[in-house]
Amino acid sequence: VEMEYLASAKLDDLLTVETEISELKKASVVFNQHLYNENKQLLCETKVLVVFVNLERAKPCAIPDELLGALKRVS
Repeated sequence: VEMEYLASAKLDDLLTVETEISELKKASVVFNQHLYNENKQLLCETKVLVVFVNLERAKPCAIPDELLGALKRVS
């Protein structure tokens, strides 16, 4: 996770998180996220790397086909 804080949110602020897929590979996906307040002020930017892992072997594994298809449809 990489995160850059740009401004503070306040208690009871209504926040919006926009997420997009920037990379989609066989065993991983990278999400870019932007967090905005009610005034559409950008508060935070993040980059999240998610790697799919076979827990028994402790090694990366392919994203399941059903999930991969869903990720491709929204990317």
